[in-house]
Amino acid sequence: LSAPSRAPLEACVPRPRRRRPPAGAMSLEELAFQADQFAYALEERQRRHAEAIAELRTQAKALRHRAREALEKGARPAPRAPPDNVLLRRVEWSISSFSERMQEKPKNSAMWSEHFTIMGVQMKLEFFPNGRDTTWMPGFCALFLWCPAGVRLRYQLRVGNHWMAPDVDTWDSHMGHGHSNFCFLEAQWDKGSNSVTV
Repeated sequence: LSAPSRAPLEACVPRPRRRRPPAGAMSLEELAFQADQFAYALEERQRRHAEAIAELRTQAKALRHRAREALEKGARPAPRAPPDNVLLRRVEWSISSFSERMQEKPKNSAMWSEHFTIMGVQMKLEFFPNGRDTTWMPGFCALFLWCPAGVRLRYQLRVGNHWMAPDVDTWDSHMGHGHSNFCFLEAQWDKGSNSVTV
């Protein structure tokens, strides 16, 4: 009988097995690529965020500018409509700094009042402190009431304390009715206040 053969010792020692990566695991290259993608996405979001903030700042600046303009516009006094009062019977026009203004108005040069409205009719006064071309009395002023065409009116004109007798006139066109030789102006001039009331 022959003795049984023996296998070499090293053949019986088990060899270590290589570990396989678990299912779904990524390689280092894939991890690096994905990290780059995340970094790019983050930068893109930051860029869009910065653009959105810049746009909001621009809109806020425009709104502040519009609000400032609206406040300034609101602070300005609105144009005042001519007063209209059916019960209004007397209108006074006070001309201040009269000595200076009179020097600026030679003969045949008029001062004009603001428009005023009575019974829906818009009127104004025309005053010649040094008279007009038809004023023949020295030192006399001239005064006229202007109305639109189609108006018939009874009225009374005044300069200082001098009242003219009531007049009744019809305005066939937009023009002035009044008197070229109204009164001696020097006597109706309030020197204390340097004004004349018409």
